[in-house]
Amino acid sequence: MIDPYRIVLLSLLLVLMAILIRGVMDLAPIATGLGPMVFAAKEPGGEISPVTAVLLLFRDYDTLLELAVLLLALIGVWSFGEAPPPPSPSPPGPILLDFLRLVLPLMALAFFYLVWAGGSAAGGAFQGGAMLGTIGALFRLSNLSEIPLPPEIWLRLAAALGIAIFLTVAMIPLVGGDLLLAVSPQWMKTKILWLEFPAALSIGVILAALFAGGRPRKHTNKQP
Repeated sequence: MIDPYRIVLLSLLLVLMAILIRGVMDLAPIATGLGPMVFAAKEPGGEISPVTAVLLLFRDYDTLLELAVLLLALIGVWSFGEAPPPPSPSPPGPILLDFLRLVLPLMALAFFYLVWAGGSAAGGAFQGGAMLGTIGALFRLSNLSEIPLPPEIWLRLAAALGIAIFLTVAMIPLVGGDLLLAVSPQWMKTKILWLEFPAALSIGVILAALFAGGRPRKHTNKQP
């Protein structure tokens, strides 16, 4: 005996398929795409990367919500307590220390370059933030987490800085325009710089904290 629920489900799927096929058939044979719209919108602000223009001119809300998702994930992880101890109790060897002395400054430089270049080329807040988060992960894997960290309140502020600046820029009358996160052409480049660097810092701090797996451990001074 055929299940009537399956018949109803199959019928609904066939109807949906027919609607999708009809929609595809009604599309124009030649589509210009969104390229002209993106280049027209970014032109008043100067040489702005098309990718950055899409993210910060057409997908502002999406970028803001992505930062909010990362911050909520960090709040969830920190709610479980302090981060576990480092995976290896032994201190790093001289070869690893020399490697870190060479690589970490270069990665820090790459962080600033990726964020700065994101306004006109490949790069941006998420790429730079991932680089900054990798620096934190290397500290963790290399058992350098015993280096004193900033107070937890500063880490919290750094994690929330991206969203705070995002909302602040949105509410400034000279920058905001008529709509939330809308900008006047002369403020476009300034908006990108104001949003990208705080967002990259927040992303890097959040990714490093998520990798650690908990709130920063409170270090106690050991008596000799």
